[in-house]
Amino acid sequence: RKTVSVGIQEIGYGYLPLAWASLTAYWLSLGMKEFGLLLERLPDTFFIDTSISLPHIAASDGAVHNVQTLLMLASIPFSIA
Repeated sequence: RKTVSVGIQEIGYGYLPLAWASLTAYWLSLGMKEFGLLLERLPDTFFIDTSISLPHIAASDGAVHNVQTLLMLASIPFSIA
């Protein structure tokens, strides 16, 4: 049997895609829920009075969880390869 010596740096680089995906999945909920409210809150930022209602879009918790799950599952093959 032949053993292969793998350094700690190579192991760390192997987990890098998984770490990036987990960080992206963590912050994705904030982006999907709050970014859709940008148009609605933009006039308040610049102290502009608007009597019209601006559109807003916010993702549901189920949609956020599904996208997070897909992102984590998609990162696993990149971490193994």
